[in-house]
Amino acid sequence: MTLRINSTGPLALLQDKGRFGHQSVGVTPGGPMDEHAFDWANKLLGNDPNATQIEITLGQFSCTFYAATTMALTGADMQAKLNGDPIVPWQSYAINSGDKLEMGAASAGLRVLGCELIYQ
Repeated sequence: MTLRINSTGPLALLQDKGRFGHQSVGVTPGGPMDEHAFDWANKLLGNDPNATQIEITLGQFSCTFYAATTMALTGADMQAKLNGDPIVPWQSYAINSGDKLEMGAASAGLRVLGCELIYQ
């Protein structure tokens, strides 16, 4: 296990770029609400453009990492803290096993992507 989600807040979903070409049978394309933040999170990590992310709405999300990795946080400012220290969106962060990420409520915006949180 690399990541344990401790609290999802009001809404946290796994998102990719969506599924296209199936609307005729009732399947919506889906995808992230904030495509700009989604794209930047993958760019910050050098991921495939369609790499799955966690899209967090309104904040109050927390997780614990159980392996060294890198994460990117993009989108709304949710007053995120890594091990109790404030961090800002639109950057990537080196993560160690045992690190804990916590988010408050959005001070501006709605989603952290949105925040986008990605780990690799």
